[in-house]
Amino acid sequence: MKLFVVILFSFIISGLAEHRLALVIENKNYKKHPLEYSVDHLKEVTSKLESDGFKVHAWKDLSKKDIERKLEDLLSVAPVNSTLLIYFSGYLLSSNSKGLSKNYLLMTDVEFKNPDDISRRGLEIDKILTLLEKRCGSRDKIIYLDVISQYPSESFKKATPFITVKTPKSVYIFSNTKPGEVKDSFSPSFSNYKASEKKSVLQKVQSISSWSSLSSKTLPERDSFASKAKERIPQNPKVGDEWINDLGMVFCWCPPGKYTMGSPKNMPGYEADQSQKEVSFSEGFWVSKYELTNLQYYKLRKREYKHFEVNLPNHPIITNFDEQKHLLKYIHEKSPAPSGWSYKYPTEEEWEYFARAGSSEKYFFGSDESKLTRYANFADKSLFDLKDGFYNYADRKLNDGITKIAEVGSLQPNAWGLHDVYGNVWEWCDTKYTLSREKPNKNESKNDFVVKGGSWCSLKDYCHSAFRHTFAGRYEGNFTGVRLIIKKK
Repeated sequence: MKLFVVILFSFIISGLAEHRLALVIENKNYKKHPLEYSVDHLKEVTSKLESDGFKVHAWKDLSKKDIERKLEDLLSVAPVNSTLLIYFSGYLLSSNSKGLSKNYLLMTDVEFKNPDDISRRGLEIDKILTLLEKRCGSRDKIIYLDVISQYPSESFKKATPFITVKTPKSVYIFSNTKPGEVKDSFSPSFSNYKASEKKSVLQKVQSISSWSSLSSKTLPERDSFASKAKERIPQNPKVGDEWINDLGMVFCWCPPGKYTMGSPKNMPGYEADQSQKEVSFSEGFWVSKYELTNLQYYKLRKREYKHFEVNLPNHPIITNFDEQKHLLKYIHEKSPAPSGWSYKYPTEEEWEYFARAGSSEKYFFGSDESKLTRYANFADKSLFDLKDGFYNYADRKLNDGITKIAEVGSLQPNAWGLHDVYGNVWEWCDTKYTLSREKPNKNESKNDFVVKGGSWCSLKDYCHSAFRHTFAGRYEGNFTGVRLIIKKK
């Protein structure tokens, strides 16, 4: 029993560990005023980040267009709830544009002859912030600035140095320079970054910077180590292994095995369509760590998906079952599965297997429903407290702390690293619904499909492994989504 607890805990930790990506930009060879560094600074920064679990993309002397393009490329592969770090060294100045003073990174491919050139030819930091807010699924989006805030030219003497920046939620700026401070020589603070410390990335960069955009000194709690997710499907995967595709979608390994599907008749809340049967899988498969998100949909279709105003990047996409053919078509085009594998919607048998994650009890965490708030976003006290008469049915005692729909991964995963298998949105299964698994009724609708797991507006009694519900394939409410799997052909 003690060994099982240790193994289970290690699996849960792997589900929480962060993925780390970094874009390191060293702008050094300016046309009129090149910078002189005493060491190979780019190599030093890259080495520190790589030893701290980052996958690093390092570049020198990029143009404005190059930075924008490489940043968009990086955002397109940043996994949900990862840590993204953008490091920049070079000149930074602010300038008035349409009456507003904004910060600009200066590029090396153009000459800056006067302060007006700053806003015309520099890269506006606010544009980077907007891109991070709308096109990035990372949990922490960090910009670190090792900059010189004074351009060595007579015509720039009156140019304004770095000014205070207002950042979107979950975007943080750290700098070696305080707003208003004139820094005319390069003294990089990132050299003090300690990769070996058992602290979160936010804690590490905060400790070495002179200024940050944080409104509070209290940092959010974060993991202090990086995920070991593979970029190619491992040959001999085991439980706890993760794989990331070209779109930044994270998949967890679901091993071969067998289980008893459904519920025993003596379980409280048992319903006739939950009859038990033995199910086995001779081969394992990969399961999406999170429900498919709005941002991932944008990557696939290059257009926004704004149904029901649930449109934060990491909100689960609201979709019907009939949309599956389009989604699977686009994902095979944009990020083909490895040879011999294919993306699919899970069957009900597959869904319940990975939801249980080895458990034979009502929930993957046991039978104590008071613990459900750690893992599921459902109709709880937070929803009831809205005092909206429509939600009077919500539970008045249990509270998961989330009012309505949540960004994926907001709560704890199961033992195989999967988030939100209970609650948040019902997940479509590629299984036609019948009341009896053993003797399907021919008169039952042929267009109704099984959905599993419950949603943000579901009773707690619906949020367990065996519960079955059904909607017509064309049905679309603000509580139906999908989780993808990858199976061998």
